[in-house]
Amino acid sequence: MTWNLPLVIDIHLLHDIRQANIDMNLLCANAACIDHDYHINEKVYLLVNFESSDKAREIYRGPYPIVKVHTNSTVTLRTGPRTLQRVSIRRIKPTVHVR
Repeated sequence: MTWNLPLVIDIHLLHDIRQANIDMNLLCANAACIDHDYHINEKVYLLVNFESSDKAREIYRGPYPIVKVHTNSTVTLRTGPRTLQRVSIRRIKPTVHVR
């Protein structure tokens, strides 16, 4: 049997609850981020992609010097004598861990 009852929803309260959950999740995600400004000639470690079968392999390689810092959250690293590699700052970590 169905009942013909009016459903009253407070849209503003629902929006505020969802926004509070989004803000709380954002704070938890940003807590793991390293607040660090990269500079030229600074040494950093580069994250190496590996598969689940390669668990014994190293995770980071380096340290590599930074050649150039770009405005779009990337840096250029000198990975060899004549090799430059442009990578995201999410794939590197500083040699001196700063918190």
